[in-house]
Formats: sequence, C-alpha cells, structure tokens
Amino acid sequence: LYPQREGRITIPEFDVHFSTGMGYGSESQSHLFTTPSVSVEARLPPGAQPGGLLVSSTNFTMEAAWEPLPDDSGVVELKTGDALVLTLTRRARGVPAMVFEPLPDWQFDGLGVYEDTPTVRDDTDRGSLTGTRIDRVTLVCEQPGRYELPELAFHSWNPETEQLDKALVSGPVLNVSENPAWAAAAIAETKADGFLVDWRYLWLLPAAGLLYGFLWPLLRMMLRWFRRELAARPLQPLNPERKR
Repeated sequence: LYPQREGRITIPEFDVHFSTGMGYGSESQSHLFTTPSVSVEARLPPGAQPGGLLVSSTNFTMEAAWEPLPDDSGVVELKTGDALVLTLTRRARGVPAMVFEPLPDWQFDGLGVYEDTPTVRDDTDRGSLTGTRIDRVTLVCEQPGRYELPELAFHSWNPETEQLDKALVSGPVLNVSENPAWAAAAIAETKADGFLVDWRYLWLLPAAGLLYGFLWPLLRMMLRWFRRELAARPLQPLNPERKR
C-alpha cells in the first residue's frame, strides 16, 4: 500500500476461499475466512508539496551524469547535430521502483527530446527490497542558439529521521553553433522525405510520355497479329501417333 495523497484510507474486509489436501489422491477440504478491515491515516510530511509521488525511504540515492560533461561554469559547447545525454539513476530501500516519479515532459524550440524506455527493477536480498529506476533522455541540437536547461528536483522523506530531503540535478547551459555539414545533411533528408525531384531530371517526364505513346500502339499491333495467327492455324494434337 503506497498512499499518493493525504487522508484516511480504509480497506474493507473480504472473503478468502482456498482448499487443502492431506496428500495425493485424498479428498480436498474447502476453507473460507474473512480478512479484517484495515484503516490507514496518510499524512503529508512537513514541507512537502501535495501532488506527485513522494518517495518514503530510509535510504534514497540519486546519480546524474551528463554526456558530454559541462565545464566548471556549467556550459556545454555543441554544434547542430550534436547530442547531449542525461542518465539518471535513482535507488531507494524498502519501496518498489514503480513509485519513482517520471522525468518531466521536456519541450524546447530548437532541441529534439528523445526519451528511452526507463529501466525499472526491484531487487530483494533476504527480505530487503531495493527499487531502482534508470532514465535516459537525449537532447539533439537542431538549431543554433543558447539554451538554459531547467533544474530537476526530487524529494524524499526519511521516516526515521523525519526529514524531507531534496536531490538536485543542475541544468547546464548549451551554446549551440551552426554546423554546415549537418545543415546540408538535414536538407537532403528533408528532400528525400518529401519526395522532391531535382529539376535537372524533369526532362525525363516528357521523354517517358513520348516513349509510352510510341510503344503502346506498336504493342497493340503485335498482339492483334499474334491473335490472327493463332485463329488461322487449326489445333493439332500434341501426339498424333498416340494410340488410344
């Protein structure tokens, strides 16, 4: 049970049916019992904002890696066509990986955003559960300019120390310059996707029309002559000497 909002949650009682047997071939015996109802009071930790998923764990860790790495001032020099990759790994003890909040839906004019399917894994060791989620997002520089990526903040609540912790991922600044080679490749790809034809080859269209207009009547004449020849010749048995 992982509450996602504060308030009182009541799980009503329900019936459980099962059967047991003393051994192979023995007659099974049916059983029925009713679970007791359970009530849980969920409270919002002090300082936490309502909404979203708050990880409650005694051990929460986060690792963030940018590739390429920003310089000491947090700036990354790139060119159009280059890519910046963020790999974010979050782990928490005692909670499943499904409770980790997904990355925000990034949208930037001039940057293409491509998110991989996150890796969600639950590891157990002698009854201890550790949830892990790995996110990977790729930013492709499509237009030159200066881009300031926002900061990412993830909150967690430690029930032992009763402290609300915040893990931050600083957003670098991208200085994207023009790459002439990538621009030429993008134009060529756009032409290929749009089925654009080079004007130098437009003369093939009337040539193909003239060729079609000349060959089609000739082909029709050959077909008529072939039909007349077949109609004029009587059919002969395949093997006239064959005895029946």
